[in-house]
Amino acid sequence: MDLTEYNQYLIAKGYSTDTTTGAVSIALKFLEWTDKQGIEITTINYNDVTAYIKSNQQRNIKTRTVQYIATNVNHYLNYLVEAGILSHNPALALKIKNAKRKTVYNILSPAELETIYKTYKAELPDKRSSLPPLGERKGGYPPQTLNKLARKRNKTLLGLLIYQGIATDDIKNIELSHLELREGKITIPETRRSNERTLKLEPFQILDLFDYINGTRKEILTLTKKKSNTLFISIGKSNRIQNVLQKLTEEIVEQNPGIENLHQIRASVITNWLKIYNKRKVQYMAGHRYVSSTEAYEANNIEALQEDIQNFYPQL
Repeated sequence: MDLTEYNQYLIAKGYSTDTTTGAVSIALKFLEWTDKQGIEITTINYNDVTAYIKSNQQRNIKTRTVQYIATNVNHYLNYLVEAGILSHNPALALKIKNAKRKTVYNILSPAELETIYKTYKAELPDKRSSLPPLGERKGGYPPQTLNKLARKRNKTLLGLLIYQGIATDDIKNIELSHLELREGKITIPETRRSNERTLKLEPFQILDLFDYINGTRKEILTLTKKKSNTLFISIGKSNRIQNVLQKLTEEIVEQNPGIENLHQIRASVITNWLKIYNKRKVQYMAGHRYVSSTEAYEANNIEALQEDIQNFYPQL
């Protein structure tokens, strides 16, 4: 069974070796099953597809794995429709009960992610005269100064979201001791749902973090009269970082209409990683406890196949 064209399409799109191998492997197993059952792929129907899915369910594999198989079979059948081999996709109405589907986001390219970071201004234009040094100030901080401190902090935080793909749940757990600026590294501590990992910082992040820790963060601590070892400090009375994330999300969405939320950024980072690194490395970088969690992001790669077929086969 020759799946060369399907394989070439995946490679041409720049998908990782693991993503390509997985997608082709599932299509191959599906074709092997239809051959054993005496089913011509050109005449396959809904009942044939459900019978194949049920045969996988009988193997007592995880429901999410069955969903992954069904999703890839569905995409392969879409590919056959676009290639003119099938008149329609008989699996379009197929649903797997009790399957927890990961949201498939509009994936942002590395260039788009970098644009989000670069266009977020750490400092807004300030028409007021400069304020006196911290030790000479009397009274509270004016709103414009509070906003300036918040944006500088948020710019540093945004860098970790975009370049290290950290999850929003990780932010509150990162402490000063997790930074190794001389080595250009940051360690993301484990949580109930993720593993610890040590990731490389971009050169400009090292400088930004140094300035943030020795400037902005110290001012926030003085302002709030807080004592904390955590990297990111809220300006309000509460120690919760959720309000910070909500405000940052609102600012990013307002400036970038294509952005839905911060989870979309992480999904994009992980999906882009899968095009460069092998699955196990991405699993480590993302902090996933199970490789199946990493594999779920491969759907973001495969989901794009149907709309891109016309670009690869313009003659169809």
